[in-house]
Amino acid sequence: VLIGGGGVLTFSTEARAAFLGWVREVYSFYFEYHYTGSQKELSQDTIYCPTWVPDGYDLIQEPKAGARIDVIYKNEQEEAIIFNYSASDESLVFRIEREYAQISPVTINGMSADLYLDQDQSNTNFLVWKDKDAELIFWIISSLETNELVKIAESVMIIS
Repeated sequence: VLIGGGGVLTFSTEARAAFLGWVREVYSFYFEYHYTGSQKELSQDTIYCPTWVPDGYDLIQEPKAGARIDVIYKNEQEEAIIFNYSASDESLVFRIEREYAQISPVTINGMSADLYLDQDQSNTNFLVWKDKDAELIFWIISSLETNELVKIAESVMIIS
């Protein structure tokens, strides 16, 4: 079966494409996302950013073009929302202790996403989703509730 499956992947572009893109690997204590396939550079002219964040949050760090984009918002209590995304040029390792995080599948604009909810509500949650067409991976780190994290993610668009 393995040899036959390997043969299909070797000769079938369509079958191989189904296994290319951002892949999540689960290890004993953490999760890692890495890109399988040819590397793609992030366009220096295209920047994604949330167009909605909850009231009271101000933009502290603006997005700058590059291989990895970081955007930070904070409120008066110094609570942060960190929005990031990356092209297919690096692996991402999230050191989320599996015994303390609950993994919940959510949907972002019709695509599946991984929500890692920390059992301690004072800690941060991670929302990770992929854009198959652009070959990007996005993530938000914040202590916000699920519905707000999803709303921020669904508001992400190209701003330049």
